[in-house]
Amino acid sequence: MEKRKNYYTFKKESKVALYGAATIGHILNLRLQKQGIDIIGFIDKRAEELVAFDGKPVYAVDNPKIPRDDVIIIIAVKNVFEHSRIAEILHQAGYSKIIYRPYNVLDGGGAADERRLYDVYTLLTEGEGDQDFIEGIPTYAVEKPVLKNEAIIYQDKEWNFVRLPFTILHTDRARDGMSLPISFLWPHVSFARYALSMPKGSAEELLGYCMAAGKEIAQIEPTEAWKENVIRSQSEVFLRMNYMYNLHPDFFIQNAPVVKWNEERKLFNLNSGKHRAVFQYVKGLDYIPVKMSRQDYDQWTQRYDQLSRSNAKNNGACEELDRLLKNERGIPVELPELYGCSCLGGQKWFAVVRKLSDVIAGKHYKKIQKEGIYSWRITVDMEDDGFVSRFLQRCGFEVERKKETKNSVLLDKILPAPEGIYPSKDKHSIYIYERADGTMVYAEDGIARDIQEMERICACCR
Repeated sequence: MEKRKNYYTFKKESKVALYGAATIGHILNLRLQKQGIDIIGFIDKRAEELVAFDGKPVYAVDNPKIPRDDVIIIIAVKNVFEHSRIAEILHQAGYSKIIYRPYNVLDGGGAADERRLYDVYTLLTEGEGDQDFIEGIPTYAVEKPVLKNEAIIYQDKEWNFVRLPFTILHTDRARDGMSLPISFLWPHVSFARYALSMPKGSAEELLGYCMAAGKEIAQIEPTEAWKENVIRSQSEVFLRMNYMYNLHPDFFIQNAPVVKWNEERKLFNLNSGKHRAVFQYVKGLDYIPVKMSRQDYDQWTQRYDQLSRSNAKNNGACEELDRLLKNERGIPVELPELYGCSCLGGQKWFAVVRKLSDVIAGKHYKKIQKEGIYSWRITVDMEDDGFVSRFLQRCGFEVERKKETKNSVLLDKILPAPEGIYPSKDKHSIYIYERADGTMVYAEDGIARDIQEMERICACCR
């Protein structure tokens, strides 16, 4: 974060404006009035529509009538996670005295000046008594994202306990015949939804999976009683995990699935805990607690370390890292120090991968098991900096990416996804594209399918 050099004092006679002409602005205005502070007005993006609010004028952020050098702006918006973004807008418009709750402090960090701003905001909005005189308030300076490791939960002598994106968590090839992402384990995913009374749940796929395994391994001939027992016992597994999830969430850290780094495929394979991983995926976690050896952790993160060292050699002026930190589209970057850079935008893209997994695995799990995942060619045409393409390539699909960006080229270097081996000549074609309004379309063999579902899930995440 840039160093703040200027400080000012808040006084009763200071010129004060509130950003946000709505409920929180009204409440804060009344609070300030009781302390003898008369605001000069409100700033709001709906200025033309509102004109006045609470008996005070409402100005657009760029209105020249507001004295930029003298006025103190207090952000009066309920969603504190929006404060830093609004403060940057105000700063770009020429304001320097802005009181708000910085995101870096909300995220558990923040420099001394940011924590001071946070405390001043709390004092003005929640403190008791009149606030006649508050000294040492820092003027606004551009905040840079604070890099911190968001993955490590804790370490012991042998293991790193880590939050791992589900997009790089696969099953063990030796046990399942092929390495599949946990989002593609359709028998287990659909059964977990069935056991937890969630939409799109079904017991049929897992029952067929268990019947096939029983015949192959132990020559078991399934009876109705055997089927009922499978459903009952498997349901109990997920219901028991749901109990632990609600009342003892540390269970999933203390009993985290063990994973092993796969250098060839650039992903992690599950050595144990498939049901625990699937349960947490179904519950909506984008980052699943796992445990891995320190050596595997180092192999996974070495690409970021190389980029950081390059940045250090250039005295912090590495254009590539700066571009990743800004990450304007909020694309998830699957490395610990860059988890936080995607913020809300990342949830959209995780949701896109979830929906694609439901569509592809839900329709074709049996065909994938029989023919292999290499029978599909997928074309991706969207502004995602290669996030969806890399996920699909790790799965083993043949992928054609229509749009390249500077970020996608960089991310392909630090998060490489291997080219697969594609022996099949007769491929099924899937085309995924993003419309101008941000909605997504999925087309299979030239026919658009599940358009409404794709639009619904992606529209919710914008």
